[in-house]
Amino acid sequence: MKKWKLHILAWGLLLAGVLLTVFSSQASAYALDGLLLCAGKVIPSLFPYMVVSSLLVYSGLAAKLGRLIPAASLFSLPKEASSSLLLGAVCGFPVGAKTAVDLYKSGCVSKTEAEVLISISNNTGPSFVVGIVGALFWGSAAFGWALYCFQILAATVVGLFVNRVLFPFKASDLSKKTASASKPFSLLFSTSVSEAASSCLSICGFVVFFYVVIRFCTAAFTAAATPPIFSALLASLLEFTTGTALGADISGWAGAFLCGFSVGWAGLSVFFQACSFALPAGLSLKRTVAVKALQGVLTGTLCALYVFIFPVSPTKMAVNAFPANESPAWAVVFFSILILLALFTKMQCKNQKI
Repeated sequence: MKKWKLHILAWGLLLAGVLLTVFSSQASAYALDGLLLCAGKVIPSLFPYMVVSSLLVYSGLAAKLGRLIPAASLFSLPKEASSSLLLGAVCGFPVGAKTAVDLYKSGCVSKTEAEVLISISNNTGPSFVVGIVGALFWGSAAFGWALYCFQILAATVVGLFVNRVLFPFKASDLSKKTASASKPFSLLFSTSVSEAASSCLSICGFVVFFYVVIRFCTAAFTAAATPPIFSALLASLLEFTTGTALGADISGWAGAFLCGFSVGWAGLSVFFQACSFALPAGLSLKRTVAVKALQGVLTGTLCALYVFIFPVSPTKMAVNAFPANESPAWAVVFFSILILLALFTKMQCKNQKI
């Protein structure tokens, strides 16, 4: 790391330490809210899907599913890669990215194919977009469905542009590998549960960290009497859940654009979640950054046009309203069980490989 970067990092960490010390009670409260958000909303909607997606890949069923619905052929990818696209579109972040990495580890796709696949399969699921963003934040399930369709359309259009024009890959790069030999179901299940539990804990770390950052920044912007759009823009860049809520608070075409951008770009939180899967496997996310940035702009533009043509009156939602119905005790029990599950199943698979 260059010297000037080290200086910036050192001063940034020093400032963060001072702020966390001076405002320790606020930091603890924000972190608790973030944990409650994870326990009540994030993990229940991710953990089962992550277990199922790993089982699909490791058992070879994902390859068969991909051959039945060859969506990946549009991007010049093997038919087996279609499972990542389908799971990413239905299950939401970061199941698509994790499935792409699992396909790479199992030998179904090459390194380049996995990088392309991550860039186009890491999308928001319909349950969040329609149920939370559309129905809860904007008071319109129709807007939620429109946003979901805009996101998938943008991922397709931008994915083709980035992976065929900006960073094209040759046909000779395509994988000729086959899936690994069959394994006992007990091993597949143990490995899938262990990986899903560990991944969910990692995801929660990113969610809580960025949640605390956004809450501090939002409080600072409020104290400085800055326009709400600054808080919404920052939240859209960092974490898409809060970004969509604050975008709805702004309303109008500007709020719709920020909401669409939040879903398309997905935020640094989701990006680092993808990093936690991809980087240990030696995969680059250069394509993902390009696709998600352009996807965010295109999705936001389409949402702004939709609201301009079909006006929607969003519901006001406080940024800290998500975990209001959960209890701290439930969060402690939930995470304790998750940690024990991850450790126990990992011990069972310690000397075995998929």
